[in-house]
Amino acid sequence: MRFRRKPGTDDTGTAEEAAPGSPRTTDAEADRPAPAGPYDADELPDDGVERIDLGSLLVAPGPGRDLRVQVDERSGSVRSVVLAGQDGAMELRVYAAPRNGDLWDEVRPQIAADAARKGGTATEEEGRFGTELVCEVQVRTQEGQVGKQVSRVVGINGPRWLLRATFLGRPARDQAAAEEWTSTLTSVAVRRGTQAMPVGEQLPLTLPEAVRQAREKGGCPGGAPGRRRRGRLLRTRGADVATKGRLRRTISRWASSSEAEARDLRRTFVTSDVQPIADAPDRTPVRLRGSLRTVTLQPRGGVPALEAELYDGTGTLTLVWLGRRRIAGIDPGRSIEVWGRIGAHDGERVLFNPRYELL
Repeated sequence: MRFRRKPGTDDTGTAEEAAPGSPRTTDAEADRPAPAGPYDADELPDDGVERIDLGSLLVAPGPGRDLRVQVDERSGSVRSVVLAGQDGAMELRVYAAPRNGDLWDEVRPQIAADAARKGGTATEEEGRFGTELVCEVQVRTQEGQVGKQVSRVVGINGPRWLLRATFLGRPARDQAAAEEWTSTLTSVAVRRGTQAMPVGEQLPLTLPEAVRQAREKGGCPGGAPGRRRRGRLLRTRGADVATKGRLRRTISRWASSSEAEARDLRRTFVTSDVQPIADAPDRTPVRLRGSLRTVTLQPRGGVPALEAELYDGTGTLTLVWLGRRRIAGIDPGRSIEVWGRIGAHDGERVLFNPRYELL
């Protein structure tokens, strides 16, 4: 809570007599600064910071940074939030947590084990928010090249939530470079809500109001309203969030390079014998090809689950292998062909336990 000087205090610092039985506030307490974030939305101080409302996250990108959201176009759900700058990026995710306990202490060994299964390493270091993980894993790029990705994962326990921040690029390797990004992290606020959710389930995210309105008017990538495009990565410049027009121009500038990438993927993966993800029907056997954008360990209902996002240039689809923590060859950037029946879960299209072939 923010401590303020009591009303009635004169210029000499002598306070009015407090009512009998009421607690006294000392000058030291009155001058104490408000605690640093991240904050719970119910305890957000009046600090004058303009934050973008993303549902369960309130984020202030800061100057010179893009706020990017990965969106499922069919359901409209936001899959992830990333702040990107010239020297690196920071991914934010927030999960439901128990009222009492340390979920980060439980999740940290799982992240380390996942890095080890990928042939990488995870080292614990003490940082501003406590114990952090510095992970190094091999990744395969879309060009088929193998490289090393370094990430720094920070976990912050809040009231019935866990905020997980993953630093990429220079902030992951250099603590001094991460300091400016950490300041951005401290301005984040979490809106947990009152609904009951399984521990470890990701809290829902939404698009900013200005972007939603721009998309409804056809001002975002994907063309005219009503055309089915899925899995778009929308981004907004932190300094441009004040007006809808600037948001639309920012998204439009990005659209050209994004569409070029999508065209290349469509040429590669969409053939006469393979269906486009955007047109694949539900509850019917389908055969799909694409590139794995992300691969994460996302427990579902307390059961370990390896979750991957498949993208073919027309749309995205979530692949889930229940009961699996690691599958050899299922890595970001890998091309894959899958078979199965698409279903729906929490408003998103999911292919559970698909048969697959690495390409």
